[in-house]
Amino acid sequence: MGASVDFIDGFLEQTQRLNKKVRSIISPNQYDYIF
Repeated sequence: MGASVDFIDGFLEQTQRLNKKVRSIISPNQYDYIF
């Protein structure tokens, strides 16, 4: 069970990092990187 939790945590971290990149590219002044 712990392995799947680690996988989910890693996936969420990757997703958040990608969201920050996308937001900074699209409109860097509108977002404060809440997520």
